[in-house]
Amino acid sequence: RVEYKDAKGGTSEVIENLNVSISLPDLDSPLAIDGSLSWHQEALTLKLGVAKPRALMEGAASPLSLTLNGKPVNVTFNGSLDTGALGAGGKLALDVPSIKNLAAWAASPLDVEGDVLGPLKIDGQLAVSPSTISFTDMTLALDAVRGTGSLSAKPGTIPSITGKLALEALDLNPYLTAFGGDPNVAAAPAKPAGTGWSDEPIDVSALRTINADLALSVASIQAQDIKIGESAVAVKLSGGKLNVNLSKLALYS
Repeated sequence: RVEYKDAKGGTSEVIENLNVSISLPDLDSPLAIDGSLSWHQEALTLKLGVAKPRALMEGAASPLSLTLNGKPVNVTFNGSLDTGALGAGGKLALDVPSIKNLAAWAASPLDVEGDVLGPLKIDGQLAVSPSTISFTDMTLALDAVRGTGSLSAKPGTIPSITGKLALEALDLNPYLTAFGGDPNVAAAPAKPAGTGWSDEPIDVSALRTINADLALSVASIQAQDIKIGESAVAVKLSGGKLNVNLSKLALYS
């Protein structure tokens, strides 16, 4: 049993039923770690394999595999780790049976209703270096939404994010209902005349905290009774300047 207490914040975390087996005959033999634990009343199993422990200790690279399995989440990684270059790369897969259940298990429940934010599956190629983190050849499945894409990020004083996402048919109606709306009810009427717009200045200083180059394409969109065909939008944010380009929007032929 392992317990961590944050006296200042008044919180604590407890890992129970921790049981780990470690096999390492010598530094030239593979390292194998096989264990299990319980966190927030859910059991998790963990397996870690390192083919060349000595190489990692000497600042070189070694094949590495990792699996974390449990009812709330399943993660697998098969690739390599380079302690000299401070990098890693390989196939990463994430399988979450229910996003809502995962959030509740992690003590961050989501206030949504309806049959949304359920199963989530993501897999792709992960590459990590001191200058860039990238996730390419990505496939995504969230509820009934399916898509492919890629994402890369460069840390720094002003982080930079580049990404592409292509989605198949996207039905927004379940999400409109889940987040407090009703797809069968028209939008609320505008405020009575005379209320006017606020004269308070809009603070857009946050646009200078990050740079981004993102592209989203969708084969079709359903929003209430509106059916939209193939659409594409590009978002570029650089030096505090935001440019949104809706380059394609298909409506009823």
